[in-house]
Formats: sequence, structure tokens, C-alpha cells
Amino acid sequence: MTSADNPSLQSKWDRIYRDRNESPAPSGVLAENEHLLPDSGTALDVACGLGGNALFLARRGFAVQAWDISVEAIEKLRRRAVGLPIDA
Repeated sequence: MTSADNPSLQSKWDRIYRDRNESPAPSGVLAENEHLLPDSGTALDVACGLGGNALFLARRGFAVQAWDISVEAIEKLRRRAVGLPIDA
């Protein structure tokens, strides 16, 4: 599904992320189980939001694809991800 398929859904999430500037944290389950992750690889973060999981994985050596319907969230993630292997 693209944002063109549901513009009201994109607008909703853009409004939610527009004013958020906090540094996103990874999900608890991911952080708590970091020891189970391989040293490198490729990861896909679907519905990435501000990119807490994507940033966490990229800092640990993963090449990350991060997808979200919100253009606002993706732009904020791109600014945070400078120098990291994240394609948002």
C-alpha cells in the first residue's frame, strides 16, 4: 500500500510525528534479546516510525531498510541516520 492508496492514513501519521523530536528507543523485546542477533546482516523495519529499531540495528552492523507511511517520520529518521547504513 502506498500513501496514495490512503491519504488520510498518511495525514494522520504525519500529524502524529510532526512535533515529535524525542530520540526513539528500540522496542524492549529487541533490546532485551540483542545477544541473539548475528553480528551483521540485513534488516527490514516495517512501520518504522521515528526509527528506534532501525537505528539500533544499524549501530550494531546491520544494513537496514526502514519503511513507514509517514513522510514526516522518514525525514526525521534520515536526519538521525547520517553515516549509518539505513535506507529509509
